[in-house]
Amino acid sequence: MKWMKRIAALCAALIVSMSIPADNLCNVAVADSSLATVRTYVETECGENLTFRLYREGYDELNGVLVISGSGKMESDSSWYYYDEVTDKYIKVPYLYLDDDNRTAITKVIVEDGVEYLDSCAFSNLPNLTTVVVADSVKEIGSEAFKGCENLSDVTVPEGIKVHIDTFDGTPWIQGKEDSIEYCGDCGDTIQWTFQPSTDTLTISGTGKMESETWWVDNGDGSKTGYNNEYVYFRDRVKNIVIEDGVENIEVGAFSQFEALTSVQIPDSVTSISGGAFSGCKSLTSVILPNSLTYISNNVFSNCTSLL
Repeated sequence: MKWMKRIAALCAALIVSMSIPADNLCNVAVADSSLATVRTYVETECGENLTFRLYREGYDELNGVLVISGSGKMESDSSWYYYDEVTDKYIKVPYLYLDDDNRTAITKVIVEDGVEYLDSCAFSNLPNLTTVVVADSVKEIGSEAFKGCENLSDVTVPEGIKVHIDTFDGTPWIQGKEDSIEYCGDCGDTIQWTFQPSTDTLTISGTGKMESETWWVDNGDGSKTGYNNEYVYFRDRVKNIVIEDGVENIEVGAFSQFEALTSVQIPDSVTSISGGAFSGCKSLTSVILPNSLTYISNNVFSNCTSLL
């Protein structure tokens, strides 16, 4: 009977390995404790020094667990894109675009110590994902990383981690926790914004120039409105803006219609402020402009009715 068990095990391994599409860039390994038990997992690189491994069969409590391990940042090398009608953008779909069989198998994600960043869309729309554990080494989670994981209710993340506005969209876990998370995003190749809900403070940091990237907001009636950069999502709450040393400009309309804004800090590194940058900031009472300015548009502070 031993020879029959060995043949059965080998056949099972062959069937599993054939079920993974080659274009997913994943491998199925058959581990070995006895030839009567087939252990399978899916594994691939997800960064220069990172791998992800999805345990599929024969690992008992680890079955369905996806583990990200190594050091550094997750990076996508995918050429897959999908069109998002709300944002009017094409979004890159990363390496975790597995077939439906593997995606539905994932119930838990563990991100081990050494990982620094989780890529955009990396775990989005996993229908059976319920639990995520993220190591303290992770400083930021990318846009839409867990978006649409409708059963995700148990998440452990380090204190002070930065996420994007849509990182946990559509998950039960985020409900009621929106004000306890620090949000971030890009507003230039080397410039980043951060919003801290506990202080209603928007911080612009980095080195170089701010750049506008239109962020489309669904108005709920089939129409969309475009705004400069996604931090506009918080414009009704932002009371303080801190622009850190190293930022060289303030872009056109960068903070227009921020009606709750009362104070702005502008460093000496800023040399230009473009048109309408603070227009319509009705609660803004005073601004100290740096001596470094070489250009300022004549309508930067239009309709700032509280400015003396």
